Amino acid sequence: MVWCESRILDKHEAQIRLVAVSRVGRGAGIGRYLCEEAEEFARSHGKEQMIADVVKGSSAVEFWKSIGYEVQSGWETKKGTEMLTVEKWL
Repeated sequence: MVWCESRILDKHEAQIRLVAVSRVGRGAGIGRYLCEEAEEFARSHGKEQMIADVVKGSSAVEFWKSIGYEVQSGWETKKGTEMLTVEKWL
């Protein structure tokens, strides 16, 4: 799921809200493909930056880094889960 318009996003930002690949399918490039398509969608809507949120310390952090995202900031959910926001300039 990609958001290109939201009251919490800057005008130049889009956000990937959900990427999920089953354990069986991981490592086959499916996640990378999904993100590349999301990035292209965002570019086609005039966005210059993609952001995503990920649980700090999860294996997903390395996935995001491997496809060119950098850690922008850290934050905590209302339930106390430590999160990271990652970003990539399109």
